[in-house]
Amino acid sequence: MKLAAAFNHIKSSRKYEKSDVWVLPTCNIGLEWEFEQGGVLKRAVDTAYITGKNQYLVSKEDGSLRDGGVEIVTTGDGLFGKDLEDAITLMDEFAKAARPVCNYRTAFHAHLDIRDMEVEEVHNLLLLYCLIEKPLFNFVGKDRENSNFCVPWYRTDAYFSLLRNLQGNKNPGSSLISGIGKIQRYSALNCQSIQRFGTLEFRHMENANEEITHKQIRFINIVMALKKSATSLFRENLHGEALFNWLKKISGNDLLRHLGLDLPTDGWDYPDTLMLATGLVQFKVPKNNFFNDAVLNQFSGVPANWK
Repeated sequence: MKLAAAFNHIKSSRKYEKSDVWVLPTCNIGLEWEFEQGGVLKRAVDTAYITGKNQYLVSKEDGSLRDGGVEIVTTGDGLFGKDLEDAITLMDEFAKAARPVCNYRTAFHAHLDIRDMEVEEVHNLLLLYCLIEKPLFNFVGKDRENSNFCVPWYRTDAYFSLLRNLQGNKNPGSSLISGIGKIQRYSALNCQSIQRFGTLEFRHMENANEEITHKQIRFINIVMALKKSATSLFRENLHGEALFNWLKKISGNDLLRHLGLDLPTDGWDYPDTLMLATGLVQFKVPKNNFFNDAVLNQFSGVPANWK
């Protein structure tokens, strides 16, 4: 007799298998879905969890939502591979059956596990994110870049002052932790979750019942692509200023191709975004040389005449 049967335990349904659906087949991802008028959904998820028919999802109360708001989250410290795929399929089935309400107040969040990354790799990831933030918001749509629940980095300089201090710091891990609490939680990419969960929380997407099994999966793979590239670039000794020098030699479309992403580029000014990203890197060269080389000369071919 199996131990589970002898002690009346529910047998685990976790597969712990890779899946070719994902850019990173073994990367843990934690997911959060917000709904309103979610009473039926909550009861269905809770009942299935108690009876062992659902070992991937649990419900949480969410006071920020209205009309019976509920948050459904993945269990444990994240899922990967086939288990992540199955959890999303199960969430889709619950949502189709219960038909909860989604609107501008309800969001879909993805937590990317970064506990296995070097601090320099995380720094790479944040720099890459800064550069593709506009195309990412274009992909998300629904005017989310104007939402108070996921404020773009390009509208605040708090992140840049924090991340700039990581460069050259003898104890970057300590600096990162001490600075996290200064950054507001509702940024599109929330770094407060680093200290709490060891994750980066991507808050960009408005939740929608009809997008669970396709657009949300694409969003997760975009997040994974950032981590994959940040790690591979670090292994090629590209991080900090060296990475920035590489980035200023390529175009925005080159960067998207490097990341393996096909994102809409409407309104994206890569040179301007690169200027904004200078806040992530400590430069020792004079400001006039930097602007001449990195911006005017590199992108317009017209050297600056600084006085």
